[in-house]
Amino acid sequence: MSTLLFVLAFLLFFVMIIGMVSPKYFEKIFKKKVSRLKMTIIFIVALIVFTALSSIDYSEKEKDFALESISTVGAVDYNIIKTEDISRKAMGNKNMEDFTSSELANLPTNKKIIYYVVINSIINEDQAKSTINKIILDLISNDQDIDEIILWLYSEEDSVDDSAGYDIGSAIFAPLGELGNVDSEIALSNNKSNYKISYSIKNNLEEYLKNRNRSEDIFGFSVEERRQIFKDIVSAQDKARSEADKKYDYLTNYENNSNEYKMLVDIYEKGVLEKWKINSEQKTEIIREAQIKGWPLD
Repeated sequence: MSTLLFVLAFLLFFVMIIGMVSPKYFEKIFKKKVSRLKMTIIFIVALIVFTALSSIDYSEKEKDFALESISTVGAVDYNIIKTEDISRKAMGNKNMEDFTSSELANLPTNKKIIYYVVINSIINEDQAKSTINKIILDLISNDQDIDEIILWLYSEEDSVDDSAGYDIGSAIFAPLGELGNVDSEIALSNNKSNYKISYSIKNNLEEYLKNRNRSEDIFGFSVEERRQIFKDIVSAQDKARSEADKKYDYLTNYENNSNEYKMLVDIYEKGVLEKWKINSEQKTEIIREAQIKGWPLD
């Protein structure tokens, strides 16, 4: 309740009590004789009006509080690399067939945007959530019409277009924290009082980022070179598989197919080791690094 409404409530209560105890004090105002019953009725009506006003004020405060209570303590810098607009009609949780063609045409737009975000800092889970909060607050302060926000968080810009996808985590800002709940009323009013943020953060995030950002040179190779070695190993395995399948049918002659594959993969992988001058242990470490960091297979 605001200070103004509190003062008004006190004055209303004080004046009405006097009116019910001594109605004569109000006869000059109404210019007629006033009974205790009449003053009681006036008090009840005034109380109803006041309750309605205080309720409206509370709902507005609640609307602001939902946004202002989002913590950004520990947030770090971020870069939005690209966006993807996947807006649609604001159908809420209904299906398209639940609307007539005219109703569908008159529905407002549910503005839904995917943001591809890069965070270069080594952060923990709490910092990741605070940074997500800051991103969302920044976005809606610049555009109140956004109805649903999807964040995909990456640790490096080169990974944004990789098939492996985001590695830090993701988040959704939407009614109840779930996509698909924006109806026409929410889309038109921009009321975000029931909005929540759903977080999905990588386990052991800080440890993962520290390992990912260790010295680039391992075995004397940069990250780009190790990624290429991994691609060469995958290509060698694919070549061995293709040739083994051509020589022996996998389903009808599995044993010969498997033996042929093992022989060929040893030959072709040996060629990769010789090309890059690495040994089997180093090859295994590079493959392990690729799996941990989600390097693409091609």
